[in-house]
Amino acid sequence: MYITSRGSFSIEGAAGVIEGIDVQDNQCGPKLVKALDGTDGIDILINNAGYFYGPVEKIDSLNFEEELKMIDICAVGVLRITSALFNAGLLKTGSKVDCQLSV
Repeated sequence: MYITSRGSFSIEGAAGVIEGIDVQDNQCGPKLVKALDGTDGIDILINNAGYFYGPVEKIDSLNFEEELKMIDICAVGVLRITSALFNAGLLKTGSKVDCQLSV
């Protein structure tokens, strides 16, 4: 089990923590692929990144900059990571990809 993170931390039982992976960065996928060089591939990929703007918004008071940030992290970020792993051949045949949004 490999874990990615923007920051530094450790989790017991993980094969490794790959730091500096920010799903808003268009280079996060290639950076992850490089860090996984030499592994035998991914069986299960769980995309668990999310962002939700704190204040309650109403149709008459939307913060579009924050809405776009949420879409970038929650949707495009998942594509950045999954696409890079797929294109690098790191998703094994029959692998499963899941997306769990964090609040």
